Amino acid sequence: MKKAGIEVVLDTQYAAGVKDITATLAEIKRLQPDAVVNLSYPPDAILYMRGAREQGITAPFQFLLVGPTAAFFSKMFGKNLDNIVTMGHWSPAKTDWPGAKEFFDAYQAKTGEAPDYLDAVLSYVSAQILEQAVAKAGLDKDALRKEISTDTFSTINGPIKFEGVQNVTTPTMFLQFQDGAVQIVHPPEMATAKFRPKLKWEQ
Repeated sequence: MKKAGIEVVLDTQYAAGVKDITATLAEIKRLQPDAVVNLSYPPDAILYMRGAREQGITAPFQFLLVGPTAAFFSKMFGKNLDNIVTMGHWSPAKTDWPGAKEFFDAYQAKTGEAPDYLDAVLSYVSAQILEQAVAKAGLDKDALRKEISTDTFSTINGPIKFEGVQNVTTPTMFLQFQDGAVQIVHPPEMATAKFRPKLKWEQ
């Protein structure tokens, strides 16, 4: 961040399994930064959400690494999740990805909740890739491995191609919750909506 010309006003860590981050949040509140980047797991993402609302942290950009994409997170925080940014690369609003909205609707109809925007999607995409590869190469493991490592596959996450084991077509993306829906806000060429600043919390 410093190399990019971004002033870092606080760089701190908390212990794994932490139960209270009040002091850290109070320092963030005092510093009034433009952005908060919390490289969290779900339990500490929950602590952040609760504490940031209680302390009224209104940094326009608030990023939580892992947690917000899970269905339970939306149930837990409702409208307070709006305009929070997280790691992710899929949205049912991406109309040029075949089957994206259909997958979302079918999952919701079957389970009664939205899919996890990371794990559920990655599992389904993996099955799509395997299905297409088997259709072309059969079940021989060497032929199957070669097919998966060289072909391009149509998925609900867009076209996917591997070079070896590396997915070379899906860029790093950021998701943002907007009015209860998950939108891709970065990179711009993949976005389903424009970024919205986090300016308030519901009480």
